[in-house]
Amino acid sequence: FLELAAVGTTAGRLIATGNLHTKTITLYGIVLASDDDGVTWTEPQARIRSAALEQIEFLNAQNGWITGVAVDPLARNPFVLVTSDAGRTWQQKPILEDTKYATIGQLHFDSASHGELVLDVPQPKGIRQELYETQTGGESWELKQVANTRIQLKSRSADQNPLRIRADAPTGTFVVERGSGAAWKRVASFVVHIADCQ
Repeated sequence: FLELAAVGTTAGRLIATGNLHTKTITLYGIVLASDDDGVTWTEPQARIRSAALEQIEFLNAQNGWITGVAVDPLARNPFVLVTSDAGRTWQQKPILEDTKYATIGQLHFDSASHGELVLDVPQPKGIRQELYETQTGGESWELKQVANTRIQLKSRSADQNPLRIRADAPTGTFVVERGSGAAWKRVASFVVHIADCQ
């Protein structure tokens, strides 16, 4: 089954991220793109085996990022997918060179080159957070802070009318909505057919 976790919009395109699962394991992380409000979809990025894709952020019409992590079997080796052509192509960039068991809790870019992310690192007595910074648009990352308390990144401005995606069980569709709080307005509703089990 397909679980869509996040949606963004850029240059008139919808970009959705999510994961293809069986009942017991995550098979692939998946990126979907639609130029017609969800009527038809393409996959601009090859499916990433044993990975989970979660957050998406677009800074402008061209530059965007998707967070991901390997999940075979535990969450490790976090990475970002980077686009500079409105989501038509993506490049996978690791956060660290060495293996690390962690997930990306937050991501924020304030320019095409400068961004920050927070890693959630499991510890025997809870979660440790690590703040990383990039000056290269996500090509490389540098550790800036380690904390046993919550690190809070700046969030996108509220006037950007955030999008969310959710599954609607009664209709068997995914619904994209724009808004905040209790005021969400439907942008698109669609069914995505990924594959048939043989």
